[in-house]
Amino acid sequence: MVAVVRAILLAVLAQGTTSALRESGGPLLAPTTAIILVSGGSCSALEGCSAATTQPVCSEWAETLTNSTEPVHPLHPLRSEVPTGCYLYGDTERVYFNPGPSQTDCSAERTCVCACTRSPRMVTVAVFVGDGTTARARSNPIAVLNRPGTNVRAVNFSASDIQNHLTRASYDVVLFPGGGGSTEAAAIGAVGMSAVKDFVARGGGYIGICAGAFLAIQHLDISGCHDIPRPVSGKERGDGNVTLALTNAGASDLAPFNISQRRLNSTLVFYANGPVMAVDTQNHSIGVSNVTVLVTYSSKSVPIEAGYTGPTAGYGAAAVCTNRFSTTHAIWPGQDDDGAGVGGMVLVSGPHPETDELDFPDRGGPPSERGSVRADLLISYVKFVAP
Repeated sequence: MVAVVRAILLAVLAQGTTSALRESGGPLLAPTTAIILVSGGSCSALEGCSAATTQPVCSEWAETLTNSTEPVHPLHPLRSEVPTGCYLYGDTERVYFNPGPSQTDCSAERTCVCACTRSPRMVTVAVFVGDGTTARARSNPIAVLNRPGTNVRAVNFSASDIQNHLTRASYDVVLFPGGGGSTEAAAIGAVGMSAVKDFVARGGGYIGICAGAFLAIQHLDISGCHDIPRPVSGKERGDGNVTLALTNAGASDLAPFNISQRRLNSTLVFYANGPVMAVDTQNHSIGVSNVTVLVTYSSKSVPIEAGYTGPTAGYGAAAVCTNRFSTTHAIWPGQDDDGAGVGGMVLVSGPHPETDELDFPDRGGPPSERGSVRADLLISYVKFVAP
């Protein structure tokens, strides 16, 4: 089973940082090593990750994680049944090493400190799992993205993580899943929203699915598309399934990721009151450019089960919209005084590619099956916006 991951801090030691670390007394890890915290399963369940097997190694990792020279403490005797590994305990906020059994046991209260290799092909995604997200919407993307062979490493991110640890040195993409856009905005607050915009301006990718799309459109103001009027003013469209069609741009941009109209034909994709969009030609942020519609709704009504008709029914409207978001003063590669870049890619999606077609009224909503066009759509979105 794929590990459930919560990354409080991903300490990536980029090329050229060795001398600075030596001057500060920090550990001399390989330049492509990342230290993360895993809150479920095991370190080895994540591709390219491993657990500490000795106390000196644990001490080195802890130094990187906490930026502290405080030594690692031996495990408390009452915790002697904990398996071998390096742990950060939530009750003490201290790192311990335990020379116990060989397997690793990670939990939310006792997170494992793991070392992971970071290769050019591996995309690291911070998935927001805080207030405003639903259980299905936050768990399904991680299940799909962390499958073997995707070359994606997805980690759970709390509101505090968004506010304090969302950096381009550590992450490639941030993903906000379904739930409630306004609630997600309130959860991360002004500090978190500023951190997200700064992350994208510095070249990071943004994916917003349903509520995450509304967050980008209505609160972050980083999208070049807007939600069109609903069939019944003031009421939600509801949930159900939809069919999708690639635009010419979508067929070209997503073809490298094995996405084609032939694969999309007759495929039902779950929809739950997400945005039905059009390109915003007047009101989007000054930092938005290169607005492109990749996917449109091909079902006559969005969702199909609602049976709407007329110009607001959704047929032909944008289902997936992308653009670049930057700050007006930025220069990249190279950096100005603020270190901000010319920007990263934003992708907003009304439908839920991470979730399997729902069989109404059962509404089970498991993760999209491995190899399905739905799962591949989500993976393609990540690869498309990744720097």
